Amino acid sequence: MIHYGKIIIFPAIVLAAYLVIIVGCNGYDTLPWLDIPFHAAGGVSIGYAGIILASVLRQRGHAKAMDGVAIWLFAVGMVALVALCWELFEFIMQLLFPPEQPMTLNDTMLDMLLGLLGGAGSAFWFTYSRARGVASR
Repeated sequence: MIHYGKIIIFPAIVLAAYLVIIVGCNGYDTLPWLDIPFHAAGGVSIGYAGIILASVLRQRGHAKAMDGVAIWLFAVGMVALVALCWELFEFIMQLLFPPEQPMTLNDTMLDMLLGLLGGAGSAFWFTYSRARGVASR
């Protein structure tokens, strides 16, 4: 039996923390650097979810030929897609509700880079750990 909660729990925790700290408590006003760890943590969580999803696909026979590199690419691709969607969401929210200090292209690119680095790093670690039998399935 595959538990799909394992796929979404870590990203859901990161998103909930973001919503409480950043949105609910105006975290960016008091600690503007929180943007950096939240985007990296989001990448880590989506990378982990990608590894779990790839494992589910392999267990069900949908991706039997996926080796470690293919699983890593799958997870990083998921991170890239989610990062793109998140930044588009932020852009749309900025259009609908203009902030006092608008986001810049540099901020958007740094956010995407941090998410990709976090996701690539976590996907590598989880893929490598599983290959060596360190992480549990």
